[in-house]
Amino acid sequence: IPVSAQKTFTQADFESNWKILEHAFIAIYQGQPTQSMSFETLYTAAYTIVTRRWERQLLKNVRTLLDEILPKGMEITGGDRKVVERFLLDYEKHKYCLERYRDILLYLDRYNSTQTSKLPSIYDIGISAFRDSVINSSLSSSIISITVTDREERTVNDTLIPDSVSVLNQIGRAQHEKERSQSLPASLWNEDTFPDDPNSVFYQIFEEPYLESVASHYADRPLSDLSGIEYLQDVEQALQAEQDRIIMYLQHVPSAQHGLKNRVALLLRETLLKPKSVMDRLLLGKKSEEGNTEKKDEDDASLFGDEFDMGDGDDHLGIWLHDSRTEPLSLLYNSYLPLSECMSTIRKALKAQLVEFHTPPRKVDMDIGGLLELQRRINEFMKGPFKGDNSFEIAAHDGMKIIVNRVDGIAENLATSMHSLFKQAKKEKKVSKKGDEEDSKSSVDDEFDELLVLFRYVNDKDIFERAYRSCLSTRILSFSNAKVVMQEPEEEEREKRILAALTKECGIGFTHKMEGMINDIHVARDLSSEFKTLEASEDSKLTATVLTESLWSFQADVALSQIPVELQPDLDAFTAFYQSKFSGRRLTWRMTIGTADLRTLFTTERKHELHVQSIQMLVLLIFNKRLSVTYQEILEETTLPDDGETQRMIMSLAVGRFAILKRDCKASKWIEKGDTLTLHEGFSHSTVKVKIPLIKGPKKGSLVHQEQPDTRLSTTSLDAPIAVSDYAIEQSRKHEVDAALVRVMKSHRRLDHGKLIQVTTEIVSKRFMPQPSLVKRRIEDLIDREFLMREAGNR
Repeated sequence: IPVSAQKTFTQADFESNWKILEHAFIAIYQGQPTQSMSFETLYTAAYTIVTRRWERQLLKNVRTLLDEILPKGMEITGGDRKVVERFLLDYEKHKYCLERYRDILLYLDRYNSTQTSKLPSIYDIGISAFRDSVINSSLSSSIISITVTDREERTVNDTLIPDSVSVLNQIGRAQHEKERSQSLPASLWNEDTFPDDPNSVFYQIFEEPYLESVASHYADRPLSDLSGIEYLQDVEQALQAEQDRIIMYLQHVPSAQHGLKNRVALLLRETLLKPKSVMDRLLLGKKSEEGNTEKKDEDDASLFGDEFDMGDGDDHLGIWLHDSRTEPLSLLYNSYLPLSECMSTIRKALKAQLVEFHTPPRKVDMDIGGLLELQRRINEFMKGPFKGDNSFEIAAHDGMKIIVNRVDGIAENLATSMHSLFKQAKKEKKVSKKGDEEDSKSSVDDEFDELLVLFRYVNDKDIFERAYRSCLSTRILSFSNAKVVMQEPEEEEREKRILAALTKECGIGFTHKMEGMINDIHVARDLSSEFKTLEASEDSKLTATVLTESLWSFQADVALSQIPVELQPDLDAFTAFYQSKFSGRRLTWRMTIGTADLRTLFTTERKHELHVQSIQMLVLLIFNKRLSVTYQEILEETTLPDDGETQRMIMSLAVGRFAILKRDCKASKWIEKGDTLTLHEGFSHSTVKVKIPLIKGPKKGSLVHQEQPDTRLSTTSLDAPIAVSDYAIEQSRKHEVDAALVRVMKSHRRLDHGKLIQVTTEIVSKRFMPQPSLVKRRIEDLIDREFLMREAGNR
């Protein structure tokens, strides 16, 4: 249709054409016939208005007309279902009318689509008008009321709610700024939760009120009648029911299901699991008569501190851990996983419950075996219920550290357990078949790995180091005969693997002496072999083992005033050989360690070869000079101490069927200084070689005349490692703290007293955990000795 350039399109012309359209729009909405107005007439009227550039006024008039003819709100009676049904009918009617309007104004939409500044379409204006006129709080209340009824009856009534939700989703964009419910947690209403979405009407009319109804329904859920596991199961069932309900309600809006399910799940967990009374019950076993209806400011799980007041319930975290019940532990973890604040509290409770159930007064007999079993269970918990969560592993390890260090003598016991495992592996290798060797080796290595895990928890690593070094010495050196123990390559490899693990954990300084001991054994073996090849040693029966004194657990040895003449030639020969190889080194002969073979001829004229300890050899050589000697004379000539070890050695020669000596006084069990010992000249045995067995020594304190403690090496067999002296540990720790203090001050030059204690404690804690009082005393001692100095104006 050509446009006349000469004719002006006035307001009157617009009103004339609009009247035609208005009459038709009203008739369409009211369902009246429009035969008097043909579609061509209506289309031409709209076309004329648009081509004359009056399209904006046309859209404005259409919106005003819709606001007038649409019903204002859903003010009908008959119940919630009637309101929702009427809403659906009105929407279908309105959508039909909009389709008719869009056909008449088709040119308007086509024209707008070609313009730079695009105007809304007829459909958008119609939907916006319907939203503003029809949708209100009454509709929202009716929809939510039906969902409440469904929840209480545990059903979903036909398709009324799904259809309503689908309509809300189709209505279009609503303003994002709105009133937010104050009864819901703030975390549900952050900006990420409610983006600028075209379906925001859905959130205003359905989702926000729906979340409020969920929170209200579960706010007063009872707890007192349920056990811990039953309550967690009940929460999971409620969560699953709500998830299924959302899937049903949003079956026509699948894109909104995921977001709503996540928000409902978070809301349910915060409502049912976060209250302090609930966590008290599940974590500590404390029952509450009032349920979980505390005030909001009392519900925050962050109010839990590091200390817990344990309850007396029989179904809570501590019981589940103690009984290895994986199902409730898994439920607890999965239920609280989205609640980060609560997870922090659970980790604290996990640590507290582990300590509570495995330390006195509940557990008083925890040993290495019990600790290993507990560690295995914890590992199973971490892999299973706690899904390898690193934060839970740290909490469990902190608890294990407390448990381990509350066991008396844990450091020595751990070293002894490793020693026993080495012996067990050696024994099993001898009796195992070839096909079983690999399985046995793997099992032993696994046990060593478990013991190394316990070692990481031990605070007193310095005590462990001394005890382990003592045990290591008995494995690689037989103290009963002072000979090198020939270890299998597999045993030596295992020794090195354990030392490598200890080095990785504590540093090279921790294992320096142990590695030196193993190196000593190799050197001593080579020296002994080389000495036996010399011509000067052809007649020598001496087998000497040379060790570095600073590396081994030797205590102060007995200083013999005179070496027996029978031994002097052999000792001189080996000394000359050693000094020819290493000038400047000094050999110290430890005559109280080792064994000897003595050839004897008694009056029976039968020769015997006696295998005795070196101390017993020193005593028996005296009887080459005279047949009777007092105990006092033996002590004076040999300079042996009057202690339990000396008594045990001598009494082993005077009792039993291998009695070589006779004691004149048998009134007391142990030898007195005035007792006389006489050689049993009539001794005889069926075999030529006789090994004299050792009896058990006297208990500590049973010798009233003992004036000095045994200062010699007390290890005389593979089964008796040296005990670690408390005094020696105390002195060693003083020196280590002193050294750390001096290193710190040389590095910093000037440091506050508190900072000095803190830095020194961090350094020394790699070997032991010092008390602050010890560090303070050592600082004062270093000041007295002028290693440190206080500032003149800062005292």
